[in-house]
This record gives sequence, C-alpha cells and structure tokens, in this order.
Amino acid sequence: MIKLVERGLVARMVGADDRRQVPLHLTAEGETLTGELSEVGHLFTGQVADLLGDDLSTVTAALERLTAAATQATALSHEQMAVGDETAAR
Repeated sequence: MIKLVERGLVARMVGADDRRQVPLHLTAEGETLTGELSEVGHLFTGQVADLLGDDLSTVTAALERLTAAATQATALSHEQMAVGDETAAR
C-alpha cells in the first residue's frame, strides 16, 4: 500500500470515527491505470472466449456451478467453525 501511495495511485484519508481506520481512495492517476488494466483484461477475456468458441457456454456453466459450490462450502465451513467455537467456550 505504501508504494501505491508513493506512486500517487492511492490517497490515504483519515477515518472520521476511528483514527485507526485509514480509508483509501484511488487518485486520478490510479483510476487511469485501473482503466488501462481493465481494458487489457477485457481484451484477454475476449480472446479466451473466441478460442473456446462453442464450448464457452459449457465452460461458463461449469464455472458458475463451481463458484456456487465453493460459496456453499465456505458458508458451511464458517458455520461449523462457529459451532465449534461455541462448544469450546462452554
């Protein structure tokens, strides 16, 4: 983070309610850079989609399913850890 501030890409602000919190904001230069990186990402994603061709919808559906399963597994894991913490506290 310090290097991003030094390069003028991110500005540190002072938290109004809690001085320990340091909100960060992109500077104009930071926004320009993220826009450029985003454009490169879009070009790359487009190339990948073109190369997948007719398989794109199958791959997309599989990735969506994987994301949903990972999200559910994470939630279950958090629930199990919370129950374990409550049991250990007794």
